[in-house]
Amino acid sequence: MSALRARRAPVADWYVDGDDSAVMVGANVVVLSQLATAVLRILDADGGAGAGAWTDATVVTAGLVERFGEPVGLDVHAATAAVLADLAAQQVVETDPQPEPAAG
Repeated sequence: MSALRARRAPVADWYVDGDDSAVMVGANVVVLSQLATAVLRILDADGGAGAGAWTDATVVTAGLVERFGEPVGLDVHAATAAVLADLAAQQVVETDPQPEPAAG
């Protein structure tokens, strides 16, 4: 089993309009939902320096639950992992599974 961590990928530009935003990744513009925008804000707030600082996915989950509330009928950790995977596929974030410490 592994823990997941994420960081905002280097983007050419990040335009924020209220709760929505768009990022320029290479030559592509990716329009982000309120949820995805919140993820980037959480990653920036936790690392303080934007791209480059790793944040544990549990911190992202806690921030999303605080912002949007507990989703009914969903595992919040699995939902966060899915959002991070979607953003990673768009090259907006980078993810890194971390091995759990060995039981000893």
